[in-house]
This record gives sequence, structure tokens and C-alpha cells, in this order.
Amino acid sequence: MSFLVRQAVPADSAPIRELFARTFGRVMTAEEWSWKYPDNPGGWIAYVAEVDGRIVGHYGGWPIPAVIGGMRQSIVSIGDVATDRSVRHLGGRRNVFRSMAEEMFARLRADGAAFAFGFPNPRALAAGERLLGYQPRFPVREVVFEIDPQATGRGGSSESLDEGYDLLWNRFAASVETGVVCDRRRMNWRYHARPDRYYRFVAVSGSRFVALPGSLSGPAACGVLSVVGEEALVMDAVAESGAAALALADALESEAAGLGARRLVFWETPGGPLAAVAGQSRSRPGGTVREAGFAFVTVTFDADKTEEFVRSAPVTAGIYDDR
Repeated sequence: MSFLVRQAVPADSAPIRELFARTFGRVMTAEEWSWKYPDNPGGWIAYVAEVDGRIVGHYGGWPIPAVIGGMRQSIVSIGDVATDRSVRHLGGRRNVFRSMAEEMFARLRADGAAFAFGFPNPRALAAGERLLGYQPRFPVREVVFEIDPQATGRGGSSESLDEGYDLLWNRFAASVETGVVCDRRRMNWRYHARPDRYYRFVAVSGSRFVALPGSLSGPAACGVLSVVGEEALVMDAVAESGAAALALADALESEAAGLGARRLVFWETPGGPLAAVAGQSRSRPGGTVREAGFAFVTVTFDADKTEEFVRSAPVTAGIYDDR
């Protein structure tokens, strides 16, 4: 028995989702598939393996616009890696998993991507380290503190972003040397358009930018919450200053309390608006740092750009599609 590897096309949607159901024991709905891949503003690239015309493997991801060292650059999130149990024995070291991934990486190198990244489970990480050069960069850690049920931070909340956010993003982006692009199109796709998940945008105003009559100044900071049970995870944040970031943290805490959460959670990050917030949060009563249970893992195409991103980029929970 042999297999064929080729680039995925839109007509492969249904058989890929059937493969996911067999592999992961969970059905990815047509709506989730469309949101995640065909409707992704960054695009979609994937490779599949076939045996006798039947899809038995998938290795895919989506480009994410980023800035590295002040220059626009593409990085690629890898996810939904699946191989049917019936073919995992084929090919030895040239197996389905490795063959799909190598085709994918050759394409990404040709396209000029800086690196691919993901958060593989231990089994996939071990195989990737052995066969594909996966490099665990740092364990993801979460800063957690107990929410004050009487939190009084002030902010406005919404389920999507309007043109006012563009003004904040344009001010923020002008100072970004390294990080993921969080413009309005991507933010609304990631958090508003996603089916079967609910997120809440929270924004705070500031005094530095005063609106003229009939004009917009935009918020001073904006963040995104995901509340599951008693925990509110801060997915992303953009702020024009450190003071605005701290005001946003207070507003996020207040909003999370109103949504029934008891703990606020941030990913520990070396830079960006949440770095100072997370540092302050560790010193609060009940503040702690815990291991998330997975690592940020890369496959390098441009070593200098990869190292720059890993060293200084604000890596938030929003970069992980499973959150």
C-alpha cells in the first residue's frame, strides 16, 4: 500500500472533517471549518495524504501577518495535524506525517515565511523533534489572580470592533517592532466571526486623544476576554501606553466579574501591553504563575527572524486557536 501527498483544495473539506472525526473523536462543523480555513483573512495552506483516493492525512495551517524587527513578515500557525490509524505504519521514517509536513515546509520556505509554530501534544512533539526539527522554545505559563467581586474598573464592552478601533491600532502599530498584527479585520475574524465560541471585547478611553465634534479618537486600550466556567482568559490586548494597559486590566477584571468568573488569567509574555499587567498581577493577593501544560514550538525557516520573535514578541493566548 502506498500514499500520495498533495496540496489540499476547497473540495477536500468534507473528507478532511471526516478524518478529524475519526482521529480526534470530535466533529468539526462545516461552519467552524469555513471560519478557520476558507474564510481566514490570512489565507489557508494544507497538504493531505491519499490512499486509493481516500484522504488519510492532513497537515495544515494559516499564515498570520506579523512584524519582526520593524518589517512585515508572515508566520504560520500549524494545527489539526491528523493521520488515520490505518496508515501510520506506512513508509517507516518517510511516513504520512513526515511526508505531508515536508511538503508544507518546502512551500512555506518558498513563500518567505519566517517560521511555523504550534502547540503540539507530547506524542506529536516527540515525533516532530525526531523527524522534522520541531524546537520547543518556551513553556507557556499563565499568570492567575483571584477577581475582586467588587472590581470597579470602567470600560465599554462589545462583541465586535468598529472603525474607532482602527485609530487605536494605527497608533499602536506605529511603535510595534515585533509582534502579531491585530488589526480590526483580523480581530473581528478571530473573535466575532468564530462559531461556537463567545468572546467579549473590552475597551477603555483615555484623555490623551480628545475627539473633535463629529470625529472619532478611538479607545486608549482594547482587550478580549474568553470566559469558561470560573476563569476569564485574556486573549489579546492593544494599548497606547502602560497606563492605558493597567486601566484596561481593571476594566477586564470588572467585566469578567460581571460574567461570573472568579479568576483572571494572562499568558506570561516578554513584551507588549500585557507584560506589565501580568507582572503587577503576580504581586496581588492570590496571584500565582502556573504551567499551561504545553510549549510554544517552532520550525525555523529564517533563524534571525525566528529568534527575534521568540525573544521579544508578545505571545498571547490569541495566537493559539484552541483557546
